[in-house]
Amino acid sequence: MKKLNLAQVIEKSLPIASEPIKQTRKQRRFTSKLEPYRLEILTLYNELNQSGAVIQQWLIKNNDLHVSISTIYKRIYYWHSLNEFNNEKQTTEKTHTTS
Repeated sequence: MKKLNLAQVIEKSLPIASEPIKQTRKQRRFTSKLEPYRLEILTLYNELNQSGAVIQQWLIKNNDLHVSISTIYKRIYYWHSLNEFNNEKQTTEKTHTTS
């Protein structure tokens, strides 16, 4: 039986640790199926006070797109959070430039 000392073990393990890790996962889809209809959905929800169920029926009828009501609400809240973040960012930029 061959004996290895610590230096030999470290030497043999370094090339393995320094090799780049291969990415085997598929890339996640970052755009929602609802993204092309963002303006229409937000208009229906915000300005016309339509419910998620009505928006769901509109998507099925006009665009042949089947998504759950919860998906619609999640995307609307996501878009609102983006809008609030952008508004907050713009106000902080204005205060920094006017100071």
